[in-house]
Amino acid sequence: MSRGVDNIKDINDNKEVWKVAVKVDDIWTTTRYSKEYAEMIIRDIQGDSIHVMIGPEEYKKRTDELAELMKLKTFTMTNFRVQPNDDKFKLTPHAYKMLFISGTSVQPKDIPNMPVSAFKFKKFEEIQSLKFAEDILVGSLMCPI
Repeated sequence: MSRGVDNIKDINDNKEVWKVAVKVDDIWTTTRYSKEYAEMIIRDIQGDSIHVMIGPEEYKKRTDELAELMKLKTFTMTNFRVQPNDDKFKLTPHAYKMLFISGTSVQPKDIPNMPVSAFKFKKFEEIQSLKFAEDILVGSLMCPI
C-alpha cells in the first residue's frame, strides 16, 4: 500500500521522508565555479511552490532524466534532502528548499486537477503599504531581443 503525498507548504527539516506530487513550473541550468547544475521551481495542487536544486554530481547522472522530467505533466518525488532557504534572494517564499540526492526518485503520476499555471497575486493594499519580503524574486518575463 503506497503512502499519501505531502503538501509542499508542510515541508520542513523536522523529518526526512517526504513524498510530493508536483508539476515543474520552471527548470534551468547554471554554472558556478565551473560546474554545471540545475534548479527548478515545482508546485503542488494547492498552488504552493518550492525551490529545488540538483547539484553538479546529480546533474551529470540525471541529464537525460531531467529532459524527460520537463515532458511529464505531473509526477511524484521522494527521498530528497530538505535544507533552509537562506539564499540572499529567494526564488519562492517557502522557508525551505529541496536538494536532489542519489536516492531521489521521480515517478510519473497523473494528477488530473493540477492547474496549468499558478498565479498568486498580491493584494493592492499590500503593495501600497509595502508589506512584502524584499528578498523574494517575483516572476520574470522572458523577452527575446
